[in-house]
Amino acid sequence: MKLKLFITLWLVLLFPSANAWVSVGSSPGYGTCTYTSIQQALNAGASEIRVLNNQDFVENLVIDYAVDVKGGYSSCLSATLNLTENTKTVIKGSASLGSSVVTIDTINNPIVSLSKLVLQDATDTIFVVNGGHGIDIGDSNGLIEITDLEITNNHSDNGGGIYVGATVGGTLQLVITDTLINQNSANNRGGGIFCAEDDTIIRVSGNSLITENNAEEGGGIAALNGCRVTVDSGSSLTPNAGSRGILDNSASLRGGGIYLNSAAQLWLQGNKYGFNIFGNNVDPVTVSNNKTQGEGGGIYAANSSSIEIIEGFISSNWAFGGHGGAIFLDSSTTTPVTLSMKTSGKKCWHPSRCSILSGNHASDYGGAIFMKGGADVEIENTYIMGNFADFGTAVYVSGLGGSGASASIESSYLYGNGSNGGDSTYDYYMIRGNGDVSINLLHNTIADNDVNNTRAVIGINDSSLTIKNTIFRNVGETVLESSGTNFTEFSCLISNENSSIPANVIDPEFIDEVNHNYHLSSLSPAIDLCTIVSAVTLDADNDIRAWDDPTAYNNGVNYIYDAGADESYINDIIFKNSFH
Repeated sequence: MKLKLFITLWLVLLFPSANAWVSVGSSPGYGTCTYTSIQQALNAGASEIRVLNNQDFVENLVIDYAVDVKGGYSSCLSATLNLTENTKTVIKGSASLGSSVVTIDTINNPIVSLSKLVLQDATDTIFVVNGGHGIDIGDSNGLIEITDLEITNNHSDNGGGIYVGATVGGTLQLVITDTLINQNSANNRGGGIFCAEDDTIIRVSGNSLITENNAEEGGGIAALNGCRVTVDSGSSLTPNAGSRGILDNSASLRGGGIYLNSAAQLWLQGNKYGFNIFGNNVDPVTVSNNKTQGEGGGIYAANSSSIEIIEGFISSNWAFGGHGGAIFLDSSTTTPVTLSMKTSGKKCWHPSRCSILSGNHASDYGGAIFMKGGADVEIENTYIMGNFADFGTAVYVSGLGGSGASASIESSYLYGNGSNGGDSTYDYYMIRGNGDVSINLLHNTIADNDVNNTRAVIGINDSSLTIKNTIFRNVGETVLESSGTNFTEFSCLISNENSSIPANVIDPEFIDEVNHNYHLSSLSPAIDLCTIVSAVTLDADNDIRAWDDPTAYNNGVNYIYDAGADESYINDIIFKNSFH
């Protein structure tokens, strides 16, 4: 075996030209590399370039063909044997002021791969229009794969970390895997990533982290003009979970984490997708701790842009000077801006809470969500908790910027939002509808929200409000405050009071309200209280609705739906014995 290995090594060293790869660097040990600079290897047209990590390369690379550039080799010998280590190869883009560390300009549908590299220190200049990116993807198509990279400390007008310009003659796919994009900045948009092409698809995957980037709009990511972005990276952010996702980015105007405009599309995928090829069910997709001085601490979307969140963890984002702590949905000149947030119905990262919108703050309106101008929101199977704002600690639906904004929340838990003004915000209303807007609340459990004592849990003005099959448990709080001309529709409600809404005033008998377990106990009067009001067939735990509990009294035919977010199976002996 040793003889065979020796012969193989001898042949490789004796006939390096027979291999499709070349090496770059100055070796500290045995062996000699092919080139001393990376651009030399690119100019020679090498298809695979293995770069040593024992020195910093001060270069501004230009790639115009299909190539695989790999760092992490400790010596020319390790490059020969194709043995990498964890230490990445550093490429500094400071050789030419205003140039990017890497410029990719290819139009023949190539595959360009970059791995185990650190791309840093590119700086913009007034003499170059939008220069200074970590990676500048110009007139390109094909597939660009970025794996195990660090893109850091780059500065430009747009896209400090990565700039995606025009696509030519087909679709451009940019796949970012296990990559750190941090501490980049942009004067305008996209501190981490900028994309403005409808033929561009970006996927951020695996253990990727976009963090501590900043811009005016889109501290982490800015997507415009139909650009399609999918993110499946994230973690629960518990002490041992690690940091992944869109975290700790900032924007001075809009979209601390992500900025969307002009029909951009965002998918946040927290489960397996694409025929179970991509993603995982161990971690959520995470947008957390992002900040703005204006609108949309986590995400800002305008002008026909769309957001779909599956198994998302949207937490602790801040809008210090404006609206929408987590998400701001702005007006649109054509089709509405849309948000869908729900679960996949499959096993997820958490035993019960697959979709979470928590701990977000807005100094003005909409602690979790602010929406206006005909925006459309559909939220299902989500925990909305611990959010704060002056008005609408959880959700603010505004008629500004055009009529018809619509918010539908179903099979969700809304609790612990607001603290009666004790958190530097007024905490007026948990849900606020103001203007020609529509709010639909079906099969929700709304409990222990601490709104300002001078206001109610829900406040509407000149709005439409429908509440059905829902539990209110906010002791000492008024449920509804109305002003102006409103349309309201209520059915099958349990509440702590019935002076503001028609409801059964009775204790819903939660399993453990003190510890926020709002599932129904075996004696709950909410069991089999209601009839069908929705096409959604799953409760907040992804259990099938309309189980007829044989121990519960039915009000009539088809009254087999439980009020609230939980469809209880606690009295089913099969489920009691863990056969569920």
